[in-house]
Amino acid sequence: MSSNHWMMFSTFAEQRHFVYPRKDTYHGIILNANMAAHAPDGIARFILTRTYPQRYIIDPMTHAFQHDPRHITDSEGKVKRSVMKMAEQYGELIADNVGKRPLLPSMLQDKDQRKDFVESCLNFQESHISQRIETSDDAKYINFDEQPGTAPKPFALLAPYFYMKEATADLWLDINVKLAELAVEQKEDIPIFGMLVLSQGILLNDTLVNEIVEKFKSISLNGFLIWIDDLNEGVAEESHLKGLISLGRKLRAISGPGEVINLHGGYFSILATSEKLGSPALSGVCHGPEFGEYRPVIPVGGGIPIARYYIPLLHQRIRYRE
Repeated sequence: MSSNHWMMFSTFAEQRHFVYPRKDTYHGIILNANMAAHAPDGIARFILTRTYPQRYIIDPMTHAFQHDPRHITDSEGKVKRSVMKMAEQYGELIADNVGKRPLLPSMLQDKDQRKDFVESCLNFQESHISQRIETSDDAKYINFDEQPGTAPKPFALLAPYFYMKEATADLWLDINVKLAELAVEQKEDIPIFGMLVLSQGILLNDTLVNEIVEKFKSISLNGFLIWIDDLNEGVAEESHLKGLISLGRKLRAISGPGEVINLHGGYFSILATSEKLGSPALSGVCHGPEFGEYRPVIPVGGGIPIARYYIPLLHQRIRYRE
């Protein structure tokens, strides 16, 4: 089975339990932007010493700013430090509103503000970690110029994105499309991926799925990351799994077919990268040592992980005490 496996790294706390796999067992890593903003030197060292020369992508996590501020604040009502550092990288619109009010579609109607937001978000992904990789003490042992394809820049940049569910898709879809269009316009020398974060209900709505795909069809994106809110493939209804397959195939058809990676996928998604279920719906699957194979959109960010261990016969990760 030829599948493109990615690893998600979202908190340093998990290192007590996580044994890093051999580098030939995965194709790249996906990093949360709040971690990249909060501890860039640590992330740069992690990439160079743990995963290099595998490629990496930074998830900008822009959906964090559309939810109720209590999801990104601590018990004292202060914005979490990692989220605040991330917000400060994304321009005035985000920094001025973080922790005070949720970002609404009406706040993104001004094209100049959207342009500034997209530019800031892309520049952060492209430079914030790569610059530290280049200047890291660990980089002195690597000659990037002599190893084509191993430059410290990310493999691709993600356009800013926001979560959509059936009741809000009509409000957020056009915003997501416009942000993706601006991202493609601004960066021509690095692949641009779209990010679709969707509710499970959207998978069951063929009309809405077709509308989403059709809207993104005109944008020259190099691929997509998808995240279906809290979709546990091990217990999901057949209709949801069929919806996931349908969405993946439609996105692959409009992207070249390019990369279509499930950000939080399980064994079913691995099968969907092969021909076991017909034409491959996904090109890759990401698993996180903290979140595993499914994850809700809320709460936002990382946290202290619960140690789980993968049981191959069950195709599931089980808590140690179980």
